[in-house]
Amino acid sequence: DNITHTLGGCPYRELRKIHCQRHDEAVETIYKAVRTGYKGSATVIRDTGKYEEMDENRKHTLPQYLYREPVGDRRSMRRPDLVVIFRVRGDKQLPPQYVPMREREDRRLYLLEVSYTALGGMERREKEKRDKYEETLRGLRMEGWEPELLTLVLGTLGLSFGFL
Repeated sequence: DNITHTLGGCPYRELRKIHCQRHDEAVETIYKAVRTGYKGSATVIRDTGKYEEMDENRKHTLPQYLYREPVGDRRSMRRPDLVVIFRVRGDKQLPPQYVPMREREDRRLYLLEVSYTALGGMERREKEKRDKYEETLRGLRMEGWEPELLTLVLGTLGLSFGFL
């Protein structure tokens, strides 16, 4: 095997763990930068680590608070790597359920997806992420939010593609 094969997404179990670790480290770095940059003016939720090991507040990056109707099987929902909610200040607890919006409230939501792939698959991976979240974005718009999906595709050799 050559280095391109190894870094390019070899499905061997131990390498897959390393890929997941690199992904989570990238998300954690961005999370810390965004939280610091907004200085508490927004709530930032991240999805890193194993689902089974997360506390309840981190298992769903799209919380029930964003939806008028209860969401059934929460585990089947999309889980963006990072969600920035401008309506709720970062130092406040998110309400457990939907709260109707007032006319002038900030409705912006940023959803960030980070992905690693081999150099030749970066554009394809970015499109896959956009397609994956199309229905989620449409649903959030129907709820009155103004969501925007940001993707950051990192090449296994260090290149990046997408908007951040």
